[in-house]
Amino acid sequence: MGNSLITPDIKKSIIQEDGKKLDFTSGLGGYNGNVDEFRDEDVVKIINDNAVHPGRVTEINLYGCKGITDKALIAIADTCHNLTLLNVNKCSNVTGAGIDAIARKCRKLGGLLAAGCNISHLPEDFGMLLPHLTLLWLFDNKIKKIPASLGPLADTLTTFNIDDNPIQQPPLEITEQGLRAIQRYYKGSSSRDPY
Repeated sequence: MGNSLITPDIKKSIIQEDGKKLDFTSGLGGYNGNVDEFRDEDVVKIINDNAVHPGRVTEINLYGCKGITDKALIAIADTCHNLTLLNVNKCSNVTGAGIDAIARKCRKLGGLLAAGCNISHLPEDFGMLLPHLTLLWLFDNKIKKIPASLGPLADTLTTFNIDDNPIQQPPLEITEQGLRAIQRYYKGSSSRDPY
């Protein structure tokens, strides 16, 4: 079913701003459209389309595409190195492995919206990999530990939401105080984390 979704009209709706922006959600009729039927191979097909130059893609919106997995994120990471904004909110099959691939290869990322996914962990060096982050939504996941490497982003990461996660480290009362408190927590005991 995956490839049959991509009609010429849908492709035209997805590929925007001369191929710099890929808005899969809008192209599929919005959150109430065909987003549930969209699959990893559909993402790969669009990225490999002649109208798209992956090195120029700066924004990708996959909001609500529940058929998307880490395979699509790995394909994006392997080709879209200039990505500055990625929205995978409510992509319930995306895990920490996909986010890790994006963090390691899309180093210009300034905004990551990954709420309501299936993320249970973040790479320990997440903050160091993505020093340009200003927006990070990770609420409603399964994350137990916030990496210490996020602490140094307290001055630049202006929108940070990690609510509704089973956070164990740092303790929830620290986490609820924000990134500066998280940074102080990790600085207070170097035995807690190497960063």
